[in-house]
Amino acid sequence: MLKNKKVAISGMTGVSDEVLNNYKVSVEAAVPGSQVDIISKAILSEDEVIAKMKGYDILMSGFQTMTDKAYAETDFIAYVACSIGYDFANVSLATKHGIVVCNNPTYCINEVAEHAVALLLECARGLYKMIPYVKGGSWGFPILVPQNSFKGSTVGLYGFGNIPRLIAKKLSGFEVKLISADPFVKQTDAAPYGVTMVSFDELLEQSDYICVQAPLLESTRGAFNAAAFSKMKRTAFIINTARGPLINQDDLYTALTTGMIKGAALDVLEHEPPLEEDRKIVALPNVVCTGHSGFYSVESFANQEKLTVDNLVRVLNGQLPNNIVNKEILDRIDWGK
Repeated sequence: MLKNKKVAISGMTGVSDEVLNNYKVSVEAAVPGSQVDIISKAILSEDEVIAKMKGYDILMSGFQTMTDKAYAETDFIAYVACSIGYDFANVSLATKHGIVVCNNPTYCINEVAEHAVALLLECARGLYKMIPYVKGGSWGFPILVPQNSFKGSTVGLYGFGNIPRLIAKKLSGFEVKLISADPFVKQTDAAPYGVTMVSFDELLEQSDYICVQAPLLESTRGAFNAAAFSKMKRTAFIINTARGPLINQDDLYTALTTGMIKGAALDVLEHEPPLEEDRKIVALPNVVCTGHSGFYSVESFANQEKLTVDNLVRVLNGQLPNNIVNKEILDRIDWGK
């Protein structure tokens, strides 16, 4: 049960103080006697979590990593992820310690799908070369040669959840072939979107463009590695608007600098904000990086706040939050019945 009606906010990199204060004001107004503290916008270490978050009932975060020891030595009953992704919560460990994990699975799916399509078309039309070329004072199309038509190409979708389904709908008028690799999706589910389900190897071998849109799990971490890049077309592009660690970044750098694949468009990186080791890939001329902005719009931010606040209020009032990730925990908790 809740001990103190206290919420700790941490790991909200890139979010303004004004937005975080809106969360605090909204929750405290909705639940009299509650307390919301903005502990850190940065991601805290295990020791810092333990030192600063004892006595809090709920952790609200987008990127705060939790460890076995951090869960064991704090008092959380819920990890409320304000994002679609929840890998930082380490769900198996949360479940072990009786902590409910919930997320926000729909608040920005249209924005991310649009962003993925924008990056895809940027690759397809060679804008990553053309824009700096013209800004540098040059003109004309020779820098693009050879440039193939997007029509008739094959777009591969790694994962076929909410966002890739929207991507498929948005690409339906471009006269491209759509394929997807997702072990949890049947062909009957993909057919209405004009998508053919294939194996991972077939996705690698057939795709001219691969949009990475899978959740970050142990089974998907580093899925795009040296072995995967070696199976892709030398003319292929990879677009990642999901999670950075889905791609082995060192292997991608090698693939991009040796001509194993043609280019990449990355909204996410292995480390965010990027470390010095990440900046070498951002600097490559055949890479576009958009700073993990694909989720953002005025509307998505408002939707994110509304849905996250609702989950916080529900837990503070002893109710189960929406979109529980680890439902297997429900028969083990003594609240929210």
